[in-house]
Amino acid sequence: MSEVWIGADVGTTAIKVAAYRPDGTCVASSERSTQVLRTPDGGSEQDMVAVWKATAAGLSELAGRLAGHDILSLGICAQGDGFWPVSETGAPVRPATLWSDTRAGVAEDLETLTATGKTAVVARGCHTSLWPGTSAMAWRWMRRAEPAKARETAHVLTCGDWIGYRLTGEIATDFSNATIPFLDLETRDYGSEQFEALDCVDLRGKLPE
Repeated sequence: MSEVWIGADVGTTAIKVAAYRPDGTCVASSERSTQVLRTPDGGSEQDMVAVWKATAAGLSELAGRLAGHDILSLGICAQGDGFWPVSETGAPVRPATLWSDTRAGVAEDLETLTATGKTAVVARGCHTSLWPGTSAMAWRWMRRAEPAKARETAHVLTCGDWIGYRLTGEIATDFSNATIPFLDLETRDYGSEQFEALDCVDLRGKLPE
């Protein structure tokens, strides 16, 4: 029986899955397109259930081509950052806000934070700048624009976390997905200074360990 590893690339516009032998030979692959929902104010969103169903369909198709192979693992690579909120039951609270979101209210909020020097702590912690399509900015917007949905949100994930949760039932993340904007690279844990500076202390308990 031939051993294979499966990789899933859950991108913004396409979802690709493939199986590889140890020597790097691709045994089989599958691809699905995904839809980005644009809002009039510059928002960029995706239907979380639709992304999961497309991923599951691709994996199902791939599995059907792997008879006689021993699947050793499944690795997930996905679009980064953004804001994928779920309720206590694990159901999506609203469409995911993508990394590419630039809606006006969020951009203006970020300009104010930058002008007052509050975003500098992000650069010190995770060594990058802050932009609209990050969990901090999306959370600040949701509290203002959709307070009921903010109250309903129990966990805030990335795309990779969401797919991992649907596959395993476990809410978790890795250091790469957790990095921006709250990770402190020196401690390899979330940094309290970032939450305080961005007025997101109430978001800390919603982020996966």
